Amino acid sequence: MILEDKLRRIAGVLGASVAVFGVIALIDVVIGLDYLRAVRPTPQAMKVSTALCIALTGASLWLQHRGRFPRSGVALAALALLVSADAISEKVFGLSLGLEQALAGLAVA
Repeated sequence: MILEDKLRRIAGVLGASVAVFGVIALIDVVIGLDYLRAVRPTPQAMKVSTALCIALTGASLWLQHRGRFPRSGVALAALALLVSADAISEKVFGLSLGLEQALAGLAVA
């Protein structure tokens, strides 16, 4: 096995692991459970958009490593970028597309 194949395999495993962690975090936030308290460095709960971006970027990496669905992986990465750009523009410029509020409506608080 050549180095490129090994690196692709590692990228796939890491992408799948990050996607699973992101889905667990998303479920944790939406349902209102606090299972991830032990691995969080701050006492505040994770935002829905943060958990969604983690899941999207992990799934994007996994899809792109396989080579069968690279456009789907790029689309998921673009969606994560859109959610991140919304959060950054809200903090810096005070402008928001309302994605955080729409996603927060999913969470049971």
